[in-house]
Amino acid sequence: MQSESERAIFDLSWPQQFFIGHARNVPVMVMGAETDAFFTQGMIEATARVYGVAADIVPGIAHAMMLEENWQVVADRLIAWLQRHSE
Repeated sequence: MQSESERAIFDLSWPQQFFIGHARNVPVMVMGAETDAFFTQGMIEATARVYGVAADIVPGIAHAMMLEENWQVVADRLIAWLQRHSE
């Protein structure tokens, strides 16, 4: 374990217009955790609006979704989304 990269946190904290402009043809999923202490639901929803999609907020999950006891709920939502967008 080590300290988080400050650059990575900064890059992930603000919408990046360069990437957004080039990703219009790419399906985007914005998933967030209901009890995330780092990113609020408002931030997750704002990110989803930038991409023109609905935010998928997973109830009862914290920031490290895939490390949570009920990680399978998150995985199932992701798998279902991938299946819907793989056609």
